[in-house]
Amino acid sequence: MNGMKHVRKTALSGLLMLACACLSAQNYAYVIDSVDMHNTTIKALQRAAEASKIEAANSVRLPDPRLGAGYLLGSPKGEGNRFDLSLTQEFDFPTVYAWKKRIARGESSIADFRLHAERKKILLEAAEICI
Repeated sequence: MNGMKHVRKTALSGLLMLACACLSAQNYAYVIDSVDMHNTTIKALQRAAEASKIEAANSVRLPDPRLGAGYLLGSPKGEGNRFDLSLTQEFDFPTVYAWKKRIARGESSIADFRLHAERKKILLEAAEICI
């Protein structure tokens, strides 16, 4: 009988320790989620990644067209005055556009990977502190 009480006490203490571990694991997950949601460094990294993606997307677009105007006074009397108007637009060959798009997609992926790596690093630090 004495041995059975010892087994029951051991089993009960094991269950109690398991219940405490489960409760602390829930608090641990809550802390990690809270750090993920409220950490200013993670928020800044997310904004930087978004800005990097927008910058990469804008690098593919054509530059704005340029408009030029000129007014020339005629030197000889019969020549008359002259008004010049010019519109110029720079463009690249289609293969250059394809490569620019690939580069922009690569830069967007790099921004995502950097954000993911830094976020994991911060959450790992929080987990180490909790442990």
